[in-house]
Amino acid sequence: MDIALGIVLLAASSTLFTAAVRIRARANPHDPFPFWSNPPVRPPRANLLQGLAGAALILGGFVLFPALGFFTALLFAAATVAPALAMLGHNRAAVA
Repeated sequence: MDIALGIVLLAASSTLFTAAVRIRARANPHDPFPFWSNPPVRPPRANLLQGLAGAALILGGFVLFPALGFFTALLFAAATVAPALAMLGHNRAAVA
């Protein structure tokens, strides 16, 4: 049960982070996302989604770690793939 709950929380986190990236991409259509800072326009809705995603990611980690141990880090990495790909896709389109 704990493993299923943790995986659902990580999946929700990935979905929320991706939604936040897509909202920011629509607000900054011609500006690429900077690597170490924030884009010029940050809609409040995207900030809220990113905060909820971070909370879900951490809570999922706390739920999964007793059952999976170090392998929780691999699931964390897997949860960041979709938002990273969305960000990279936006940066390629904004530069081109």
